[in-house]
Amino acid sequence: MTKTRLKTFSIGRRLYLAVALLCCSGCFSTTHLDPALLDHLSSSGPVILNPQNPYLAADMLIAKEIERSAEVKGFIAHQGSPRAIELHRNMFAPITLDLYYPDTHRYYSLEEYREGWIISGPFGLSPEQEQALISLNPISASPTEAVAKGDASATHFVSPLTDSAAQAAIPVPEKISLSALRKIVDGNSTEIAERTPRGDLIHHVTLPGETVSIISCWYTLETSNNGRIARINRLTTPETITSGDTITIPNYLVKNPYRLMAQALAELQAEMAQR
Repeated sequence: MTKTRLKTFSIGRRLYLAVALLCCSGCFSTTHLDPALLDHLSSSGPVILNPQNPYLAADMLIAKEIERSAEVKGFIAHQGSPRAIELHRNMFAPITLDLYYPDTHRYYSLEEYREGWIISGPFGLSPEQEQALISLNPISASPTEAVAKGDASATHFVSPLTDSAAQAAIPVPEKISLSALRKIVDGNSTEIAERTPRGDLIHHVTLPGETVSIISCWYTLETSNNGRIARINRLTTPETITSGDTITIPNYLVKNPYRLMAQALAELQAEMAQR
């Protein structure tokens, strides 16, 4: 092999190794989760929580996150403890944690973001998910619900809220078909909403009956973004907003740039009431 060919081969090998290292460095995202719990739960599928044994992996994970994360603590204080969880780990995507509430046939999805979580939902359980949860034979007794005690000695989580109180704290947004939503948007696109220099949309709450679900539905064309919008705006009770509040919607979520007006709000409420 000539010197020229050897040099070309050497350069090519270096480039290959550099590209491989670069790709691998992007494959694995950092996480604040306990590595042992992450390894155990990420391949376990749905796991039922067991309030009688707070030392099981799933219960330990939730207890740790309640103690560490204001988002998780606030969410569970209002929504109640999930009956089961499922952890998803993919080297090309953020870690997600699904919280299952089979009693209401719904679940919420938590996406890890920096040191916190972005919470989305509720989503309806598919027949396959329902069957998987039934096959786990959950404990019949109502689980202890959950906000971690303030003292560091707390080894389990408790909450003053019952399931019924938690469900009443955050109303579940009604579904609306995309075709019906687009019809309402097309008929009420009259005034462009305010934008920041970065392009984020600013919505000023001025009308009675406005909720984060409706605002999400109007500007992003999806009610499922309500949890994310609540998180971005640091709303501890996502559906409790009052006149004078300002809601920021990131530019990347905006699909409808027109301001939510009284007529559009009334039509959205009427459409949702029929569902």
